[in-house]
Amino acid sequence: MVAAAGRFADLIQRHLDDIDSERVRGAITRCLAQKQNLIEEETVALFFPARSGNHFAAFIDSPAILSEIDRHLLQVFCSNIAVCAENTRLLSRLHDQAYLDRLVKLPTRTAFIEAIDQHLATGTTSGYTVGLIDIDQFSETNEAFGHGYGDAVLRGIAHRLDEALGESCRIARIAGDTFGILGLSWAVRPEKLRPLFTIPLLIDDDVRHQLSVSMGFAHLGDVQSGNDAVKNAYLAVKLARTQGPGHDAVYTEEIGQETRARTHLLHSLHAAFEHERLFVAYQPQIDLETRKPLGFEALMRWRDEKGEFIPPDRFIPLAEQSGLINGMGRWVLRSALRTLRRIHDAGWSDLRMAINVSVVQFQSGDFVGDVALAIGESGLPALVELEITESVAMTSAADVEAKLHALKALGVTIAIDDFGTGFSSLSYLDRLPIDRLKIDRSFVNNIGNGAEGARIAEMIIGLGHKLDLTIIAEGVENEEQLLLLSGLGCHEAQGFLFAKPLAADTLGQWLHDNS
Repeated sequence: MVAAAGRFADLIQRHLDDIDSERVRGAITRCLAQKQNLIEEETVALFFPARSGNHFAAFIDSPAILSEIDRHLLQVFCSNIAVCAENTRLLSRLHDQAYLDRLVKLPTRTAFIEAIDQHLATGTTSGYTVGLIDIDQFSETNEAFGHGYGDAVLRGIAHRLDEALGESCRIARIAGDTFGILGLSWAVRPEKLRPLFTIPLLIDDDVRHQLSVSMGFAHLGDVQSGNDAVKNAYLAVKLARTQGPGHDAVYTEEIGQETRARTHLLHSLHAAFEHERLFVAYQPQIDLETRKPLGFEALMRWRDEKGEFIPPDRFIPLAEQSGLINGMGRWVLRSALRTLRRIHDAGWSDLRMAINVSVVQFQSGDFVGDVALAIGESGLPALVELEITESVAMTSAADVEAKLHALKALGVTIAIDDFGTGFSSLSYLDRLPIDRLKIDRSFVNNIGNGAEGARIAEMIIGLGHKLDLTIIAEGVENEEQLLLLSGLGCHEAQGFLFAKPLAADTLGQWLHDNS
């Protein structure tokens, strides 16, 4: 019995079989069994049907036999109440779907944001923090082991968080692989949360899964809404990820300003690419023995609508993070090879073109096809060089090796750019089909600083000789550096000593003056 009134009020929450009155108990039992209204002398039991099968009945102690009109009115009344009950159940299910994550049995993002808004509305923000826990490489886990395994990881993390923090904090799953925590700042901080992820999860009773998470934190006192709090914590997660997996960061106003500036710059970069405000400049590469040009390196440049240059180290990382680098890379490749074609047609047919390739661009499934298409258009396979960084060479050994061999089959040469600034493992040099090592400008700058400054450059040159690789130095700015590099056995160089990056339409004149 879920409801009762008047002299029946004490029957609430009692089981039907425990009701002393045979008249009441019998009328309700027969009404439910027959699934229709039961109208008798001094007894009325109304039946309320439900599509879900959760029917219910109501007993009314009627003082007289009801008229035909009353019976019809009661039938309409029962139908309306039954519809209302179904709608209530539907709303309850919709509420559960909106506010409860069915996989991990935790509140959803919507519920989490509303909980933050309630704190803000009551003014209880001082000393409270929002934390986001983002699982590192979760998509790779799903791809490698299947979505069932990934779901088990999510359930395991949800259980661990709820068990450790459920009584003191609000916990929610706010995205596919991201959990949110709202609580007092002493509880929601890296020192308290990080230990929860040191012990591996046990998946299917026999598989231990080692966890790695990135975390971001935002204080409630710095926001006006729950959405703002979650957004700030997300920005902190992004900052943590720039340091690599397994790190954490706290949102500050400086982070917000930097993020807004990066967002504005990204929008401007999209517009610049669409409106052709990007261009390619070409820096000559010189043979140190003959001092004659060997070719050029194609360098992407950006001049904004005010005519000011945006440094590549500002916009290239943005292009990589946004995926815009793939389209920009294809454009640079085609532009550089068209320029080389014009140089060859003008009589300098032995010059090469070096083109930088980013990690994101190299990992694209269409990269080898893009190179083949550009080479086919230009007809210059033997004089095309692709410069990749050590980070590209070390991404995925089998995939990198296969792609480099495919590129070599097209006739291109491969150079390792910024050599010595990245990974310490050198095994890839012997394994991968590489033609040239490029000494980073930071090592070249130190060459003039005594014997210690020249040691790394000397080691790279010696290593290149051992592996039968050509060595090129970048950032050569004075004769002292040039003479030292030549004395160490460096083969080639580029830098301001020879020429700054040149516009495409000035290359012919420069070659005429310097060949």
